[in-house]
Amino acid sequence: MAFVFAHRNPDSPQRLVRRFLVIPLFFVLVSVSDAATYTLAIEPSDSPSRLQQLYRPLADYLSRSTGETFEVQLAPNFLAYWQRVKKGGAYDFIIDSAHMTDYRIKEQKFVPLMRGAGNVTYSVVTLKSGAGTEAKALVGKNVASLGPPSMPYLLFHKLYPNPLRQPKLVPVEGASAAIDELRSNNAIAAVIPSQVAQHTDDVIVIAETEAVPNLALSASPTVPAHIQARVVEALNNASSDPEIVELLDQLGISEMTPVDAAQYQGQASLLEGMWGF
Repeated sequence: MAFVFAHRNPDSPQRLVRRFLVIPLFFVLVSVSDAATYTLAIEPSDSPSRLQQLYRPLADYLSRSTGETFEVQLAPNFLAYWQRVKKGGAYDFIIDSAHMTDYRIKEQKFVPLMRGAGNVTYSVVTLKSGAGTEAKALVGKNVASLGPPSMPYLLFHKLYPNPLRQPKLVPVEGASAAIDELRSNNAIAAVIPSQVAQHTDDVIVIAETEAVPNLALSASPTVPAHIQARVVEALNNASSDPEIVELLDQLGISEMTPVDAAQYQGQASLLEGMWGF
C-alpha cells in the first residue's frame, strides 16, 4: 500500500484569511486587557442602594472618559468605613468629607484631585409642630443622625462639649431616614445637611453647625499620575454630561473645582478621640 502525502501550501487563501481575522482580534484583546479597574469609594452618607443609584453614573462616565474601568465600592456604615480607611490600600479613589480627606492626605499620602465648590453646614431640625424646642433641651433626648465618625455626627457633638450631657443617638443611613425618624416620633430632632433642611417644608432649624469644606475626590498614591490627570480632565468636562449635573444637584454642589490640600488642613482633628485615630 502506498501513502500519498498531500502538499499543504502554508500561504493558501484559507490560511491567509484566518490570519487576517486573528490579528485584529489579538489587538482588541490586548487593548481590553490593558484597561485597569479602579475602585471609587463613597462615604456611607446614605443607604447603599441610594448611593449606588447616585454614583453609578459617575463611575460609568469616568470609565467612558478615561478608557479605564471604575467600580463603586460602598461600606455598610461609618464604623466599617473608618476601619477600612485606617488600614489603607482598600480604595483607589474616594469621595468623602473634609475630615477623612485631610486624614488620608496626611497619613496615607492621598492626592486631592477635585472638590465641591464652597462649604457645607448641618442643621439640627425639629418638626414645625414642635416649635419652641431649643438645642440645649436635646440633652438625653433621641436625635437622628448618621453615626460616628461621620461629619454631621462629629460637628453636632461639638455643640455639646460636656461628655456627661449628650443627646442620645438614633443612627440612620441618611438624611431622608433621619427625617423619617422625626416624623415617626422616634426622635425629637434630626441632624441633616442644611441644603436638605431648606427644602423640607415641615421642619424648623433650631441650630446649625460650623461650616467645613465640601466633599472632595482624592486618589491613592498607587494610582499612576497620568490616570489621576485623566480623571481631573474628565471632571473638568463633566458639565456637558446631564447625569453628572444631576448628581451634583442632588448633592447640593454647584460645581467641581480644583483643590489644594491646604484647604482641608486641620479637618482631621475632628477625628481625635475616635478609636484608632
